[in-house]
Amino acid sequence: MPPRLAAPKTKTATGPPQALVARIQHLGDLLRHLPTSLADYPSHSLYNLALDPERLKDGGYFSAVGHALEISFQTHLLQIQNRPLLFIERGRRHDDLVKLLKMGVKQMSPSERTSFQEAWIEWLITAAVDSGAKIPSKKRKAPVDDIAVPPAKRQQSLSAFSWAKATPESTGLYWAKAKQDGAELRGQLLETRKKKAETQHEREKDLARLRKQRQRERDKARKDDEEPAGRDANTVLMEGAEAVTHSTDISDIAALSRANTQGWKKNRNGTLGSVVRGSTTKVFWFTPFLWAIIEPTIRRCGWSAARTVNELHCAHPNLFNGPNHKLHRATVWKWIVPGEQRFTDAALRSISARSSLGGSGRTGVLTWYPEIV
Repeated sequence: MPPRLAAPKTKTATGPPQALVARIQHLGDLLRHLPTSLADYPSHSLYNLALDPERLKDGGYFSAVGHALEISFQTHLLQIQNRPLLFIERGRRHDDLVKLLKMGVKQMSPSERTSFQEAWIEWLITAAVDSGAKIPSKKRKAPVDDIAVPPAKRQQSLSAFSWAKATPESTGLYWAKAKQDGAELRGQLLETRKKKAETQHEREKDLARLRKQRQRERDKARKDDEEPAGRDANTVLMEGAEAVTHSTDISDIAALSRANTQGWKKNRNGTLGSVVRGSTTKVFWFTPFLWAIIEPTIRRCGWSAARTVNELHCAHPNLFNGPNHKLHRATVWKWIVPGEQRFTDAALRSISARSSLGGSGRTGVLTWYPEIV
């Protein structure tokens, strides 16, 4: 008997399926046909298609590629802003995106490829279509045998289309009507420009009036802050002496501003399993003896954080410009609503509570029990 031949071994496919590659190629075709109204390869782009080495090491290509796409398309803001995923630019960066997707799915496992296609590739295809991408259809060329040759026709004159030669009367009427329409259009344009100029003039007058009003208010506030005239020398000397008396150095402003926390911290002496608590280092600026100086200064400085801090540093350096208790401009800026002359809701809650409501776990635990408070 002749020897039996062994069946050839079939090579197991390890690459991504052809259907998945076709979907990625379809996405690339859509991205190449995005609307021309989008920015073409802008210099400042949000796309960051670089893979994080730590993500790649811990979670593989499935986690690294997904993380890069989340950063590029800012998916964390889509649900907050209630808007769909859209492409905002076109150009060569989309070629890099397609290359990244092909390389990523090649290194993923079969289950990861299925999840990645459902989570990202189909989502990106939908986003490209929603962004206006449209692949032009290819027109099929008809065979030469199917082309019907139309019979030869005799050339027709313009009279066959009910066209007649213009007469002098019709020509005169046409140009008279065109002249009248042009005069009406010019009149409308002049009227529109006149109204626009009047509106701009009124707006400039209102802005000048508002600037003058604000200047008068600043002058009045500055005049009220000036020292009253007619004071004698003894009054000036007494005020100077009182200022020197109150300018003594206060060593621990932070502890004074958080006096209600000093009692329980003393009991944390390390015995019975407790942890020794250090001294307070952060100043609570909403405490009454500091806020009574800060609030009128903010209003007097026109709700400007920089002017407020400069005035407090100059007027009360021992309270607001010490080596361990310095009030910064950024701190005051967080208390004020941008563009408005009022405090934020968080600042008002801290002012009314006279204690910090956020941060440690002990502060504000009785907020939900006003009867106990």
